[in-house]
Amino acid sequence: MLILMSCILVLALVITGYFVVNGFRKKKKEQGFAKSMISMGFGLIPTSFGGDWGDKLFALASGFILKTPSSEVLQQIDQTSQLNLAQLVVGIVLLGLGIFFDIHVRRKYYILNIDMIGRRIDNYENSAGLSHFDYKEYVIDIKRECQGVMTSETAKDIHQIIEENMKAFRERTAQLKRGYTGVSPIPFVMLAGTYFSREYVNEYYEFNKHNEVYVSLTAEKKHFPKLKRRTNLDNLDHNATEVVLAISLTKQIDSVDTEQFQLPIVHLSVDKPGDNVITSKVQLREYRQTVYDTIMEIQNKLLHVTKMHLLYSGQSCLAFEMGKFFNELDSNRISEVISYQYSRQLQPRYHWSLNINGQQKGLFTDLRIQTGGEVNI
Repeated sequence: MLILMSCILVLALVITGYFVVNGFRKKKKEQGFAKSMISMGFGLIPTSFGGDWGDKLFALASGFILKTPSSEVLQQIDQTSQLNLAQLVVGIVLLGLGIFFDIHVRRKYYILNIDMIGRRIDNYENSAGLSHFDYKEYVIDIKRECQGVMTSETAKDIHQIIEENMKAFRERTAQLKRGYTGVSPIPFVMLAGTYFSREYVNEYYEFNKHNEVYVSLTAEKKHFPKLKRRTNLDNLDHNATEVVLAISLTKQIDSVDTEQFQLPIVHLSVDKPGDNVITSKVQLREYRQTVYDTIMEIQNKLLHVTKMHLLYSGQSCLAFEMGKFFNELDSNRISEVISYQYSRQLQPRYHWSLNINGQQKGLFTDLRIQTGGEVNI
């Protein structure tokens, strides 16, 4: 019987080990494995001594209180014990493996990738400074939906995909390290950010199209171009109910781009817009704060503004961060923030939009519908 029990326990260990290692290699969720192994280990170790575990504890306590010689205490414990060595070893191994994998899971990156072109960071992990076993890529794949003509139904489907996946990512990665990357239409990136408000992202990865590599934003960088406001709010129409906020990082948003908007325009830009301007997390946080402070000042000085049209030329990481705080804006003041998709080849250049906050969050608007044109990504 003892031999049979030992064989069963060893077989259980082998099977458990196989599924754990297999899941590890495939980068599946390991939290459940770790907790199961720790629980099994704790369950097997005490019972491997046989007899009544309560009797053993009573013998130890009595020996301590009565100052019984340790040899007598051990003899009393031995009389109630029927040690199953195989079970003890299996319990210790399971406990050790469980603790090891639990530590691994807590240290692991979960990288969110909002992707419309089929580009996976898996294929660029060396350039991004990632080890194969140190991260799991969580992809929100909207490539199929973004092909061809953008319609209200397509936008609604993408909104649903984003909402469901952002909530799942948020829950799955609670108290774990998170990363972000993405190549998708800016309105959808901002929309995704609204479902991650008050959450922290540890690392950001941007694709450098000139070198064909992913690079992570550095932890510190003392010198970087400042994001400056180019518009004096005092010179704008203080009775306006709508305003355009144009943010230029990658390309300068000029009057030709904005001629479709007959509204007051507030410009934010760096001195020399270009690709991959944002290179550090410090820079990203400062730009985010600059945008937020500008919106707050617009609220305080242009008291009648209830709708903001947001034009953004820049990297995905800042678009995602802006989405995070747009969800927190006072809806009693600026009840609508609308993000626009740009194309130089189309007229108007900002040819469709999404509402980012408020009661109409996710609302798609076709801005070419009056001319009968198709709305492409």
